[in-house]
Amino acid sequence: MVDQSALNIDEKIASLFQPDTLLATQYFDNLRSKTLWEPEKRLMLAILEDAVQCFQDNVLERSGKRERLFEEAQEWILKENDDWVFSFENICEVLGFSAQYVRQGLLRWKERRLKHHARQTWQEKAMVGSVVAGNSAYRRARKELAMSFSVVPLLLAGQSISPEVREALLENRLQDAAILLMQKHGLSCIEAGHLLDVSAC
Repeated sequence: MVDQSALNIDEKIASLFQPDTLLATQYFDNLRSKTLWEPEKRLMLAILEDAVQCFQDNVLERSGKRERLFEEAQEWILKENDDWVFSFENICEVLGFSAQYVRQGLLRWKERRLKHHARQTWQEKAMVGSVVAGNSAYRRARKELAMSFSVVPLLLAGQSISPEVREALLENRLQDAAILLMQKHGLSCIEAGHLLDVSAC
């Protein structure tokens, strides 16, 4: 039997120079190559790997089969106290992972990915607008972008977004937008900063 804890010296040295962040596929490939498991555990690892991949690959999908794959993976990951042998929590326990830690990590990853995507979308639309400033396509893009600020009105208790805040968001001036949210709409420094993922204080 191979001693799983004994890595050769090359692997130990190479591990010192590995990046801190691993893609899910890199982690699972690494785990699979260094661990000798019985078939049931390999099946469980494959199920977990597939769910994480479906979750991450389809997080931005808003229709069709890929959206369904994301929703099913997310539902499986979030379901707690499930007695089914192939539940997320049971698989994590058998494989020696903390289900809560993995779950929270995936949710934090999702939140960062969605924020990054939203920011990227705003920047792309603002760039299009700067090229065709007098064009009706520009006005449509600005109107569409203004409609996409769905989180801000939730915090404004029935108020509409002030034109100054909208303009700052369109121009990707998030720091200014956060300050304007505090001044014009009475949000606290923490609320405005958290909403736009900037330091507003």
